[in-house]
Amino acid sequence: MMKDEKNQGHNVTDKWCDEAALYYIREYGEHPINRLTAEQAQLETNDHVLDIGCGSGSALRAAGEIVTAGELIGIDPSPVMVRVSQEESLCHPAFPRMRFLLGGAEAIPLSCDLVTVAWAINSLHHWQDIPQGLSEVQRVLKSDGRFIVVEEIFEDRIGMTPEEVLLHLTKAGFECLDHSEAVADEARMNVFVFRNLKQE
Repeated sequence: MMKDEKNQGHNVTDKWCDEAALYYIREYGEHPINRLTAEQAQLETNDHVLDIGCGSGSALRAAGEIVTAGELIGIDPSPVMVRVSQEESLCHPAFPRMRFLLGGAEAIPLSCDLVTVAWAINSLHHWQDIPQGLSEVQRVLKSDGRFIVVEEIFEDRIGMTPEEVLLHLTKAGFECLDHSEAVADEARMNVFVFRNLKQE
């Protein structure tokens, strides 16, 4: 969620209704933080990338410029988001290696140990059950796979504090490799890189 969303008359924190989803896509679908995340994720050409709460799919399209042999998967609980992300990606060179699926973090529709890099860009605080969602992320991530969490810094505390993010992730069994701040289009973000500690 980007700044000022809560003032648009949409209860987006409870349910991504079609109207709220279309508003988000129009206002934030191509937000610079999506490309910034992909560019700073240290992706390799054969990575298998998962975007949890993929929105319009712009972060995966940016990743597709780097990941030229692996798979790019986006999931979102909103059918509108999934449809738009597919439509917007049709002409992208990486589209044959893209999948956009309906689903939330709490039940990721993927097999175990499939993903090498996963990220949640301004979506972690929307998850209905964060521990269950993180368990699912661990399940689909390969051992030592990376999970990138991006949370916008809000003055009125809509998002999650760094302490809350770290508490949730370390309790779930992730190791924090890096924490920094980034600025994109005047929005300030906390960016975390975690490593999956599960054993093969």
